[in-house]
Amino acid sequence: MTEMEGLIKKGLSAAVYTQTTDVEQETNGLMTYDRKVIKVPAAKLKGVTDKLYNADLVKMNP
Repeated sequence: MTEMEGLIKKGLSAAVYTQTTDVEQETNGLMTYDRKVIKVPAAKLKGVTDKLYNADLVKMNP
């Protein structure tokens, strides 16, 4: 996430976080394997991603 703004300025048009839940022995998901515990509160995640929706990051050619 710390590099996304710079990548958008260079032309990045999409990014996907694929590990929404933990799988088997992995623990890097946003939720536990059984989806009972959300490990990153929605408000915190929104605060991290909101800055990426800044029109000033993208320059459109006329």
